[in-house]
Amino acid sequence: MQSALKALLHFIYPDICVQCERPLVSSEKYLCVYCEEDLPRTRFRSMQSNPVTDIFYGRVPLLYADAFCYFKKNSAVQRLMHQLKYKHQPGVGLYLGRYMGFQLLTRPWHELPDYLIPVPIHEKKRLVRGYNQAEEIARGIHMVCETPLTYNVLQRQSNTGSQTKLSRWDRWKNVETGFQAQFIDKLPPCAHVLLVDDVITTGATLEACAGVLLNHRPDLRISIMSAAIASE
Repeated sequence: MQSALKALLHFIYPDICVQCERPLVSSEKYLCVYCEEDLPRTRFRSMQSNPVTDIFYGRVPLLYADAFCYFKKNSAVQRLMHQLKYKHQPGVGLYLGRYMGFQLLTRPWHELPDYLIPVPIHEKKRLVRGYNQAEEIARGIHMVCETPLTYNVLQRQSNTGSQTKLSRWDRWKNVETGFQAQFIDKLPPCAHVLLVDDVITTGATLEACAGVLLNHRPDLRISIMSAAIASE
């Protein structure tokens, strides 16, 4: 009965592709098969040195760094991120995270991380949005890799607001003291943790998160992965 009702509702109010606005069939989610195929994937998984590692070179020691897609204006990736962050669509995070999980599983180098640590957002922002988009992405990764998530190792201390129009220096100053570590001693010695975020632009937020973790636990091995990296 429920499946018949769902099919009827889909017929009357069909979901549409966020990019081309084509009605989606039941096997499609957020993007039609054509727009999904056209996602600007980075293919960084087979590259030990790549544009993400270049961002953090000399700033924070990393085991590896990766991103699933390029973020471009008016692209499907931008529209997916808009749905995730501003249209109360946490399922987009799971959708992207599952792709990232498969990307991790097929990396030719390095072992899977021991823990996933999503970049935290301030509690006020969580109350407005209803969820942390990085946590939803990490949950999607977990669904594929089964790597444990830990939500309480990092905490956001300040509500910095949007950093979209800030320079690299201003972004860094904005987040320099914005995070604190807690319960970090519960992580085992030399644990490999993967910091998960939605979009990498200057890398200031992830650098601050990694710095806080290493200040408390220099033995930790840190990697970074985001759903997208800003493209010029």
